[in-house]
Amino acid sequence: MAGCGLGPTGTQDTFRAEWIIPKGEFPTVATNGSPAFAALELQGEDSVWVFHFPVKKIRKGTYLEFDWGMTARKGDWGHYRAEYSTGEEWIPMKEFRVSPRQHQPTTELATFRLGKTVRDELKIRLLPIHPDTDGPVRSAVITRKGYTGAKAFILGDKAPSDTMRVLCIGNSNTYYNNAPSLLKEIAWSQGYYFDIEMATKGGQTFGQHLALHRTMHLVRKGGYDAAILQNSTLPMVQVALFPEQNVQSIADCVALADSIRRYSPNARVFLERGFPYSAHNFLEADGWEGMNKAMDETVIIMSEASGTEISPIGQASEMARTQRPDLVLYQSDNAHPTLLLSYIKSCVNYLMLVCPDNPTFSADVANCGIEPELAAYLRSLAVKAVSLNP
Repeated sequence: MAGCGLGPTGTQDTFRAEWIIPKGEFPTVATNGSPAFAALELQGEDSVWVFHFPVKKIRKGTYLEFDWGMTARKGDWGHYRAEYSTGEEWIPMKEFRVSPRQHQPTTELATFRLGKTVRDELKIRLLPIHPDTDGPVRSAVITRKGYTGAKAFILGDKAPSDTMRVLCIGNSNTYYNNAPSLLKEIAWSQGYYFDIEMATKGGQTFGQHLALHRTMHLVRKGGYDAAILQNSTLPMVQVALFPEQNVQSIADCVALADSIRRYSPNARVFLERGFPYSAHNFLEADGWEGMNKAMDETVIIMSEASGTEISPIGQASEMARTQRPDLVLYQSDNAHPTLLLSYIKSCVNYLMLVCPDNPTFSADVANCGIEPELAAYLRSLAVKAVSLNP
């Protein structure tokens, strides 16, 4: 990898659309004032998810990002292909599989380059393939409960010169606002292409991830340059408070990190020091300060045991909470992050991956849909937290 902040990779346009599906709803989302929507359409004998994104004009050669989450209801692996339309033909972007095992959603991130100028509407579809060999491929649904159902935005008109393969493992504090997608967008604006694989499921500990089929499938794919691990909040508080009763949590962290290194020997493995939240009473922790203190101690214990580096997300988020009490950092449930907190998390992870010893951003950093001045402030907190990281 080259030095931090290689500079912008091309023009950034304003097109951005994100479709988040609350439980029990089937909503649309505004994209530049127009609705974006998806529909399950019948094409021949197969059912196809087709996403319609209203646009004015996107030039040929532009790089775009399309991310989506799906869950299978029954049957074995469902094998799909993501494609975009030029108006005349469908162009393949990525093949992927959706597994119903253990109800772990499949989240995919795909970068593609337009081979033809698109006007009025960008269409992307998820097409079932190989139905005779991969079981019932029509059983998948767009993921709900805080996941990004579908997201599309412009990256620029030039490709980065540096590539890093990154594995992100976590739970709702990672999949809310699709933090890996934010990380990818930030990195692209700085001249780096992060090829990200993502394994998430709500509430999961490292021990539970070790037993999840999709998580371990991605671990065994190997070839990663880096992996970012985000644990459930409860064990990150309990290990410091009750070390004798939580030996297994430390062992699980070690086992997961060792599994990643087994298949990716050169990977740097990062352990997130996450952020506490007020929705639950964390046992003996003395309020907010007690939770922060316990999480600081736990992440050091786990990091030393597993040989991982610490990503100081919690330190940056705490600066935001204390310096700017006017900012809404948590969802209405007082547990899950808003876009602002996910942006802080992604900025910290970017700096740790690329330039932990000299944390800086070049000009034209992606704001990821946040007002520019506020995004710049949040990035400054990330820079400070990484600078102070031991």
